[in-house]
Amino acid sequence: MFWPPRARGQQQQQQQAGAYSEKAEILHRLLHGRPSCAEVLASSKKLSEQRLLSQEREVTIGLGAFGRLQLWQNALVLHANLGQLRLVPNLFTFAAAIAACERAGQWRCALQALEGAQQADLIPDVVTLNACISACAKAAQWQHSLMLHRETRIRRIQPSTSSFNAAITACSRAQQWECTLLLHGSMQSL
Repeated sequence: MFWPPRARGQQQQQQQAGAYSEKAEILHRLLHGRPSCAEVLASSKKLSEQRLLSQEREVTIGLGAFGRLQLWQNALVLHANLGQLRLVPNLFTFAAAIAACERAGQWRCALQALEGAQQADLIPDVVTLNACISACAKAAQWQHSLMLHRETRIRRIQPSTSSFNAAITACSRAQQWECTLLLHGSMQSL
């Protein structure tokens, strides 16, 4: 008479194993494949609806997929819904959301996400700051680019060549030649 509970337990284990396998396949495709916009949206919907995202790194993969397709709004919605998934935003999830905004040229959203990271007591790294500097550069927001570039030094983060290049790009797009030359000179001292 104990067969049905055991069978039910085995069936539940098989369903969980199937869901895990499906999740792994979807995440692998998002990370290593070249999914279309429709595939990314369908995958995200499936992962969210079935509550298959159980770790922050899995969300980061989804955010990266959104970013590669310039679906910055979807990335921000997914990031905002981390609490509903019982996950805590970390520097990697914020960096992926910021990168999604950067790729789409959404500098204001990138800065807001950076502010959110700082409000969560997360210390941005050079990659995160570079993404924000680059987002500002795409929109010729040279003042914001310079402010963020200075922030790397204030935080005692060694600015990378990418940091300088993004700030130089922002200044040159805004025809701020003096700033461009000063940054270029500073970069030579690296």
